[in-house]
Amino acid sequence: MITKIGDYKLYDSVEKHELTSVSRADEINGVKKHMGAQTKDLSVEEIVSISGVEEMFEGKPFSFLEVEWTPLIATVGRRIWKVSCYWQAANKKEADLVFKKVRIYFSSRCGENCKHPFMSQKYIWGATNLNLTIEKANYFVQHGIQLLLQGDRESLENQ
Repeated sequence: MITKIGDYKLYDSVEKHELTSVSRADEINGVKKHMGAQTKDLSVEEIVSISGVEEMFEGKPFSFLEVEWTPLIATVGRRIWKVSCYWQAANKKEADLVFKKVRIYFSSRCGENCKHPFMSQKYIWGATNLNLTIEKANYFVQHGIQLLLQGDRESLENQ
C-alpha cells in the first residue's frame, strides 16, 4: 500500500518538511485552559506534542503524474497522519482525463479499490490503519480532484 504522496510520508516528523502552519489558536487556547498551570511556560509546539491536538499545515505544491498538487498536512504530536492534496482543472474534460490517470495509477499499485460508493466519483483503497481515497469534484464551472492519504491517528495519539 502507498504511504507517501509527493515528499509527504505518513508518520514522518513535520520537522523534515518546510510547512506553513494553519492557525489552530482556538484549540491550543482550549488545551491551555484545560491543562492550567502545566502549560504556562510551554511553547505551542510543546503543547501540541503533549496534548494530541491536531495541527494543520500547508505543504509546498508538488508534481505527481504531471499535475501540480496543493497539499494540506494534518499532524498529531508533530507527526503526519493525513495528507490531503487538491488539483484544480481548467475544465471538465481535463479533470476526467487526470482522474482516470490517477485511478489507474493507484489501481496498478494498490490493487482493486475496496469501496466505490454508488453514483459517486470516489474510489477508496484500504488496508489495516491506512486509507487512500481519490475523488473528483464537479461543481458548475469548477472541476478538481482530491487525493487523501490517511493513516492511523489513534496510534499517534497513544505514543
